[in-house]
Amino acid sequence: MWFVDQAEIVVKAGDGGRGCASFAQPPYIRYPYPDGGDGGDGGDVVLVADPNISTLLDFHFKHEFMAGRGAHGGSNKKTGKRGEELVIRIPVGTVVWDQEAGLALRDFTRAGERAIVAAGGRGGRGNATVPEAQPSGPGERRRLKLELKLIADVGIIGFPNAGKSSLLARISTARPKVAAYPFTTRYPVLGVVNVEQRGSFVACDVPGLIEGAHEGRGLGIQFDFVPLPPA
Repeated sequence: MWFVDQAEIVVKAGDGGRGCASFAQPPYIRYPYPDGGDGGDGGDVVLVADPNISTLLDFHFKHEFMAGRGAHGGSNKKTGKRGEELVIRIPVGTVVWDQEAGLALRDFTRAGERAIVAAGGRGGRGNATVPEAQPSGPGERRRLKLELKLIADVGIIGFPNAGKSSLLARISTARPKVAAYPFTTRYPVLGVVNVEQRGSFVACDVPGLIEGAHEGRGLGIQFDFVPLPPA
């Protein structure tokens, strides 16, 4: 059985730094010469699959992420520093979609897997290397949809406030929030159930089913059953 946890975020790579328009004229030089340095490139936005993260819960509270801007070029051919790269850690098993293009960018299936999802802008050229200083380029901006496939062997389903979280806390290592009001569980919670001398299995506490779930209300149809192979 697998469940889908979803989040939407906006990422913005850093803009490039401006190229410098500067002229130097030392005492022993008759005519000034251009010595403006290049601007630094903007920082990239990078996603990394982290095996220590299990949900997309953090992205439900923070939605916008921005990498560092490249520093401007300086006189005496000084090149601006590259903008700081922004690394965003996501769970293994996350599929990343470009919302505007409607395309899947990457399926992160391995721990440590990295991918640039927004490239930093190019730094502008200074007049020491080109006839006239050139403007910098903007960093990419993307609206992304994250979909995490949570894999479980057993799903605990039922109406709100029916004791599903209490059951999972009793039989597994998970510690879901338990309270005496409906919809305490808002996201799927996984727990490992150890069976003496028989190994273990993963159970999942699913948010309470409500009227209209078959039409997509609540958690709705965002989970599916995968049949086990014949023994």
